Amino acid sequence: MAGHLATDPRTDAPVARHPAESVGRAHGIALAVVFSILAATTVMSVLNAKLDSDEWQHLHVAWSWTKGEIPYRDVFDDHMPLFQAITAPLAEAVGERPSILTLMRLATLPILLLTLWATWAIGRRMLSPVMSLWAVAFLWATPGFLKYMLQYRPDGLWAALCTFAVLVLVGGNEWKRGFVGGFMLGLAGCVSIKTPVVLMSLVAAAVLLPALIPGLLRGRSIRHGAAFAGAFTVGIAVPFGVVAWPFMQRGLLRTMYYCVVEHNSIIGYGLMHPERYGILALVVAAGVVYARGRIRRRGMPVSNRFVFVALATVSLIVILASYALVPGQTKLALYPLAAIAFSGFVEFVTRRGRGVSAANRGSIPPTLWLPLATCAVGIVAVSAGSQPWRDHNAGYRNFLAEVLLLTTPADKVMDAKGETVFRDRAFFYAVDTGTITRLRKGLLEDNIPARCIAARVCVATIARSRFPRRAREFLDSEYIRAGFADVAGKLLTGSEGTVPFAIAVPADYAIVSENGSAAGALDGSPYAGARFLNAGRHTFEPSGGGGRYAVVWARAAEKGLSPFHPVPADMDN
Repeated sequence: MAGHLATDPRTDAPVARHPAESVGRAHGIALAVVFSILAATTVMSVLNAKLDSDEWQHLHVAWSWTKGEIPYRDVFDDHMPLFQAITAPLAEAVGERPSILTLMRLATLPILLLTLWATWAIGRRMLSPVMSLWAVAFLWATPGFLKYMLQYRPDGLWAALCTFAVLVLVGGNEWKRGFVGGFMLGLAGCVSIKTPVVLMSLVAAAVLLPALIPGLLRGRSIRHGAAFAGAFTVGIAVPFGVVAWPFMQRGLLRTMYYCVVEHNSIIGYGLMHPERYGILALVVAAGVVYARGRIRRRGMPVSNRFVFVALATVSLIVILASYALVPGQTKLALYPLAAIAFSGFVEFVTRRGRGVSAANRGSIPPTLWLPLATCAVGIVAVSAGSQPWRDHNAGYRNFLAEVLLLTTPADKVMDAKGETVFRDRAFFYAVDTGTITRLRKGLLEDNIPARCIAARVCVATIARSRFPRRAREFLDSEYIRAGFADVAGKLLTGSEGTVPFAIAVPADYAIVSENGSAAGALDGSPYAGARFLNAGRHTFEPSGGGGRYAVVWARAAEKGLSPFHPVPADMDN
């Protein structure tokens, strides 16, 4: 009986496939429903899912590229530069607008689709047509995968490049494929410093594969293997050389190494537990020995490509489990491999139960309900976790709109991780976990107050939980909420008699009251409007019943912003 072409499980040669393994009507309808729900969830998530603080950090660096600034020298970044560099033209085209992060998130959709396609293409080389489609559904319905893939961050592109590298490598062992696969991994390395964990898992899978598949290396020459390995290594090196060259010309390689590698090493990034790795490696080795025995004794049909992907998946899990710190986005490269491995497992389990009795033929077969139930659980988890139908970012857009209203490109601000996007921070380092740890240990100078004063910063972030105590106390003392942002100023305690107050940031200030305009004497002379105040002590003597008073950065007062009518903004993440 004619059927679809498949891969022989022992030799990976084309063979006829049973028609039952094609995408039947029931599976087609189920997949169409699942894909439709996931597509709608994806669109809603892009538009509404809560922004992560990493997103505006990356966008701030991308915006610095549009101004001709050099990362690591002019603006701090603790990531590899390729993603920000290639998305900078898009950021420039979007321009200074409060919705820029939502619009930049739209650029993640092609990356998501390419990753899903690459996963399907890998699955088609080793699974039945229907299970290769279910592998895409499993991946798409994975909560961690969809969450991070739709954020404006390098990790989505990194996962896509790693998946394409695997697609190339499972296509054959010619040296050209070795070069292209290595080139893909090299590009991934220029996007994220996490790439070595994927490289180690692929190498481990290649080493373990001959031990699991008897006779795999029979007829293969050492010369052929050396040519493949050499082309693979050269492929990895080429993108690194191209990306590193501009920084090397400017003498920034050492600075780049500190920012990307050393800065966050203090909090455990890249730190492995050898004892944990050793135990897990022994477990994997025992599993390989057991699987090899079963294959030999029973002559089980096993696809070499599938075994490679399964070994790479297990190896990557072992490596990640051995690290002291594994952020959620680091698992993005694991999910496509895991989805394919899980699909192979489902196909194996359901094949064993394919021979059903006539009495049970009317029921839903496990080949359908098991994948469908798995995706349903994933979709519920995605929806419950992110609530994509709700707009979680209105507060941030309002904050950014106010920053643009109050500042010019020449003004410096004090934010934590680039949440003002378009304005330079007075303090060089992003106030992330690595910076906070170094500040607490005295490895970096906590000169945030001095930098704010020197740069005459009049707009500060409202997300202050990240700042060290001294900086946080300064920001709380010298800045006051006016609208959606904090501006230079403070409340004046007392409404009768002379009210003393101190200013740390020299700037133009206005006196405002909760009842409207303010009247009185500022520093002994009649108050007739905004004036420049030097750092130091000042006095205000109100005349008339104006209620409470505040001294506020004049530009904010001119725009009608008042500390007596603050608006909450959800920014503290």
